[in-house]
Amino acid sequence: MDFSLDIYFQEKWVDERPNLFNLIWHPDLYFANARTAEFHHVTSPNFLVWIYPNGTIWYDCRVSLTVICMLNLARYPLDSQSCTLRILSYAYDLEQLVIQWNVGVEHQDQPSEAIQTNPEILMPGNFSQKTYV
Repeated sequence: MDFSLDIYFQEKWVDERPNLFNLIWHPDLYFANARTAEFHHVTSPNFLVWIYPNGTIWYDCRVSLTVICMLNLARYPLDSQSCTLRILSYAYDLEQLVIQWNVGVEHQDQPSEAIQTNPEILMPGNFSQKTYV
């Protein structure tokens, strides 16, 4: 089974060498379990880059993904599923490039009007939850 996401993927890192005349280093991250992934280019590419004087670089882009999710239905209809989004680096291992959630950002739930539901699908007793690592 797959699940689809439309996300704002944000990266922040510190590079004490930024120089507008040189190329800025960028982590080579990818979504390891994505079946498809597309950047948004409607009217213009949906991304931005902020460069701070202390070398911090903030990169933000909009990505639509379809991600592979293996379901275990052995306990259906009392089952619980966990679908993950795996973010990895092509060239760097876990000792060279540490990927972590920004703990300084407080996560807030979306307002209920932002959630789209299909009233024709009834799934009593099932729920989804957010997990932040």
